[in-house]
Amino acid sequence: MDKQIKMGAALSYLNIVSKNIVNFMYTPFLLRYVGQVDYGLFQMTNSVILSLGLLSMGFSSAYVKYYMVYHVQHDEESIRKLNGIYALLFIGISFVSLIIGAMLVFNTGHIFGAQLTSGQVMLMRNLMMIMVLNVALTFISTIFDSNITVNEQFVFQQSRQLMQTFLVPVVCVPLILFGMGVLAIVITQIAVTIFFLLLNISYCLRKLKMRFKFTDMPVGLLKGLLSFSFFIFLNQVVDLVNNNVPNFILGILKGADLVATFAIAIQIKNMFYMLSTSLSGMFIPKVNRLVSLNRSTTELTDLMIRVGRIQMSVLFFVLGGFIVVGQYFIHLWAGGCESGGVWAYYFDGTTVNCAAISEYRN
Repeated sequence: MDKQIKMGAALSYLNIVSKNIVNFMYTPFLLRYVGQVDYGLFQMTNSVILSLGLLSMGFSSAYVKYYMVYHVQHDEESIRKLNGIYALLFIGISFVSLIIGAMLVFNTGHIFGAQLTSGQVMLMRNLMMIMVLNVALTFISTIFDSNITVNEQFVFQQSRQLMQTFLVPVVCVPLILFGMGVLAIVITQIAVTIFFLLLNISYCLRKLKMRFKFTDMPVGLLKGLLSFSFFIFLNQVVDLVNNNVPNFILGILKGADLVATFAIAIQIKNMFYMLSTSLSGMFIPKVNRLVSLNRSTTELTDLMIRVGRIQMSVLFFVLGGFIVVGQYFIHLWAGGCESGGVWAYYFDGTTVNCAAISEYRN
C-alpha cells in the first residue's frame, strides 16, 4: 500500500499542476467566449447548488472509519452490511437533493429576480436544473468513491481525476465554439459525471469485489454513523459559508458581474487549498487503520509531522511566488477590461474592477 500512497501522491500533485494549467487557459476562454455576465450566472448557480453537498453530512468520512474497524477484524459480513447501509443512505440523499433542487429551480426568479433580467433568470433556471441532476448522481457515486479511497486505490483514483481534468475542457470548448454558451459547461459536467460513475461502479464490483447486503442491517451502526459524522458536518457548514455564501449574497445584491470577479479570487484560493489537502488525503485510510489497531499516539504524531513538513514546504514556495508576481499573474490570467477580463491593471501597481468601471461609465 505504501507504493499506492507514493504513486498516488505523485499523481495528485501532477493533477493539481494540470488543473492549474487548464484553469489558466480555460477561465480566460470562458470569460471571452461566454461573457462575464453569463460566467457570473454560472458561478452564482454553482454556489447555490454546492450547498446541497451538506446533505452528505460527512458520511463518507465515517465510512472509512467503520470500514477499517471491520477490516481489521476480518469481518466481511459487517462490511457488506455497511455497504448496504451506505447504498440506501446515499440513494435517499440523492432523492432528497432532487426534491430540494426542484424547489430551488421553481423559485429562481423569486431569489435572484431583483438583479437579473428575465432572460438571465431563465438561463439560470436551466443551469440549476442540470446541476441538480449532476449533484444527485454525484451522491450515488460517493458510495463507490469511498470504497476506492478506503482500499487505498490512489493510482486509479488520481488517474481518473487527471483524466477528468482534461476531459471537461476538451468536450466543453467545442460546444461553446458551436454556440451553446454557458450551458455547454453544465452539460459537459453531467456527461462526465455519468461516465465516471459507471467507471467507478465497474471498478468497485470487478476489481475490489465490493458486495452489498440489505438484510439484518444493525440499527446501532446507523446511530454510530450519525454521531461520528456530526462534527464533520459542522466543518462542512463552515466551509460552505466561507466558500459559497459570498457568491450567493453578491448575486442577490449586486448581480452577475461582481460574482464573476469574485469567482476569480476564489479559484486562486482553491488552487492553494488543493495543495494543502492533496497529500494528507492519502493518509486518511492509514490513520484510521492505525487507530483501529490501537497504535501509540507517538506513531500517529510522527506520521502527521512528516506529512506536515512536506505540505508546508510546497505551500510556502507557492505563497512566496504569488506574493512576488501575484498582480502580474492576475492581469495575465484574467485579462484587462479591454480583453474581456475582470480587472484593469496599471503600471503604478493599482487595479480597478472592470464592473466598477462599467458602472461608472453608465
